[in-house]
Amino acid sequence: MRINRSLARWVAIPAVCFITTCTPLLAQPPSLDVPASSLKNGLTKTDEDKIRQYVKYYIGIIRNAKNDKQLRNGRVGLVEGYRRYGDSTYFQYTCARISAEEGKAALKEFTDPARQINLAMAFSSMSQVSIQSVLEAMIVHENPAVRYFGWRGYYGIRRSVLAQDAQYTSKMFASIAKAARDEDSPPVFGQMLQVMDLTSSGAGVDAKTLTDAQARLVAILDKHWRKWCLQVRAGDDEMSAACGVGVRLLPKLAPGVIAKDKKNKAKLLQMTINMAMAAAQAYQVAEQRIALENQTAEAKLAAQRVLEANATLLVDCEAALNALAATNEKVITRALTGAGVPPPRWAQVQREVLDWADELKKEGVVAPPFPPPKPPTTAPATATAPATAPAAGK
Repeated sequence: MRINRSLARWVAIPAVCFITTCTPLLAQPPSLDVPASSLKNGLTKTDEDKIRQYVKYYIGIIRNAKNDKQLRNGRVGLVEGYRRYGDSTYFQYTCARISAEEGKAALKEFTDPARQINLAMAFSSMSQVSIQSVLEAMIVHENPAVRYFGWRGYYGIRRSVLAQDAQYTSKMFASIAKAARDEDSPPVFGQMLQVMDLTSSGAGVDAKTLTDAQARLVAILDKHWRKWCLQVRAGDDEMSAACGVGVRLLPKLAPGVIAKDKKNKAKLLQMTINMAMAAAQAYQVAEQRIALENQTAEAKLAAQRVLEANATLLVDCEAALNALAATNEKVITRALTGAGVPPPRWAQVQREVLDWADELKKEGVVAPPFPPPKPPTTAPATATAPATAPAAGK
């Protein structure tokens, strides 16, 4: 995803303040030796106790860390422990479950963002459904970096969750719906959208379950799509980057919703056309702002970011339209990049979006519902930078 600028804000400031509660640690990490018979046939209580002591030890390293190196040692210890017996599902499932049990309490306890982030990074690497409970706590955390890694962890288990019973799947869909409604951080939002990528069923998932899941996800997208279009149209370049994930999702989810009702093809096409026009209008304002003579270098740089983000989003929209309509047009792409396009370029881009809508009338598509934007006359107000978090450790 092309949203690293905000992620960089979360990890750019050195971790200058570590408030520690001195909890005695063992001089050496607890043993994680598990007999081969347990790895093959199932873990015993003794094995589980070993894992719990190991997990507690490395959470303690993060708790008592006084610098980035110690934070990293704690995070890496947790991940390496989980990966110690990578060919044993029994071990990894149990290690993830115990990590979730111990991690939820630690996540509530830690108030320092650097500790929170390192703990979240570790749990996001444990791709077993038994980690779900701590991921649920992470995706509603006040720290956006923790929420980001919560959704990254969910991405790793999404197909496995789909193969489980309703206890697991209902939680995932409810959490996606809530984040679609409430999430205000574009990088977190974009990572959440990636969890919706259910292009293949995975082991243990039948075709009907996959089709139903795809239909539920499109319903969530459709409910909030206009709100996201308006954010893009308003010139939020990070939202434009995140919405590219959503646009690329639509053709992947199409088989499920079209199989349920062929009329849903028109819905997906309309959603894509609407996002394309939102991006085209943001592109227009950015191009006009760059051309103004009274702009500061900072304002022009911000406008350039908006221009580039929406150019990319427009290319994504055209690719999605081609996939949904089974065509191979490049008219928007040529308007954006081709030589000989008369200025202003934005006017040709918008004409091509409208031509797409006109061509798709036979599919039930109508013109995008957005009025022309007002041309900019002055620099936009300086946006307030989002809250940052200390470094997560190297």
